[in-house]
Amino acid sequence: MRHLIEGTAAAVVILDEQLRHLYVNPAWVRVSGVPAEALSGRTLAEVLPDVRYPDDVMPQVLADGEPREVTITGTTHVGLGR
Repeated sequence: MRHLIEGTAAAVVILDEQLRHLYVNPAWVRVSGVPAEALSGRTLAEVLPDVRYPDDVMPQVLADGEPREVTITGTTHVGLGR
């Protein structure tokens, strides 16, 4: 299973109940421009402050288990050499 997740072009992120990164696959590292080690234990807002997303959606998913579709906008660190 891990090989499948790490080999996909789709970004995969696993968060804890406080919405901190527990796991990211290589595709998310490429999209975010942030090394996996720098993401671990931190929230999206902490590592990508210029990215905007609806704050209320992820707690709703935790509460009811229903998938949601959201739009995330902003600037990542890709190409900034961070």
